[in-house]
Amino acid sequence: MPERAINFVRSYQVRYDECNLFGFLTPAATVRFLQDIAVRHYSSANLNNGGDWITRRTVLDFHTPIPAYASLDLETFVGGTSKVTSQRKYQLRHETGEPVVTGYTLWVYLGANGRPTRVPANFIEYFWPGGTTPMPEGAEWPAWPERAPSIYRHRVRFSDLDVQAHMNNAAYLELLDNAGWEAEPAGMPEGKILTPLHYDLEYLDYALLGHELEVQTWLEPLPDGTFERLQQISREGRPVAKARSRWRWG
Repeated sequence: MPERAINFVRSYQVRYDECNLFGFLTPAATVRFLQDIAVRHYSSANLNNGGDWITRRTVLDFHTPIPAYASLDLETFVGGTSKVTSQRKYQLRHETGEPVVTGYTLWVYLGANGRPTRVPANFIEYFWPGGTTPMPEGAEWPAWPERAPSIYRHRVRFSDLDVQAHMNNAAYLELLDNAGWEAEPAGMPEGKILTPLHYDLEYLDYALLGHELEVQTWLEPLPDGTFERLQQISREGRPVAKARSRWRWG
């Protein structure tokens, strides 16, 4: 972690209901940890700028499965800023100190009018007292496969919403994982565990209560025995989010 960034650390314990049927922390529950610490860190600064932040992209690497009731330390800091965005980095560690999840989220700052607005100077001064650094660009998205995708449909429910009255970031991951499961041609292999290795999710538009969403999923086997899941969420033909993730049955 860089010395000049203001770091923030909080401890968490994995609950039973945050795990999948294999007994490990889900990607969606992981993102809820990230949301929680980001809000707590930002709120601790008491900047009172009158604006708000929304997520544009989340990129995560999962290094080892995290079982129920594991004790974790989550550390975050602001990794860089642009005109209207800020990159927040994360490292989730087991109580032994071993990193289990690393990644970042790209946030967009909204002014009081709800539109993207220049990141306030006092934000940069507080989180980067020595001056900010440019943000590295994210990986480019691959072209969608030409073959027909698996289709999964979902109506945005009340329980999908957050305090901003749109579908929460973590709810997108739950939707993507449910759609991905439905796309598995042979279901669950006997005696195997499905493990996430990488997740890259970009949010393109809001999804609101009652919106009818369609998830397109393509599964791409990789030479190392893992597979990639390419997915797009759309509403009435308009992209709402897209995701690229890598998984392993083992």
